[in-house]
Amino acid sequence: MLAEIEHDDPEFAFPAAQLAGFYRRPWELCVSSKHINCQKIERSNQILKEADTHLGKERGRLELHHDNQLSRLRFSSRH
Repeated sequence: MLAEIEHDDPEFAFPAAQLAGFYRRPWELCVSSKHINCQKIERSNQILKEADTHLGKERGRLELHHDNQLSRLRFSSRH
């Protein structure tokens, strides 16, 4: 785009290039920051998924243990 400006209006090309350069660094920082934030969110999501899987398995184990205890209580109360 700057090449087109330079061809069409050489006097305007240099200030336009300076302006583009002025905003380039903040733009790169913003984009980089968003990328880093996305990576952090993805990592946090992965940790939460793993915790959910672990807790789901633990819940299943505890429910089975509870059911077994109830069965033993029922069996012992009959005899």
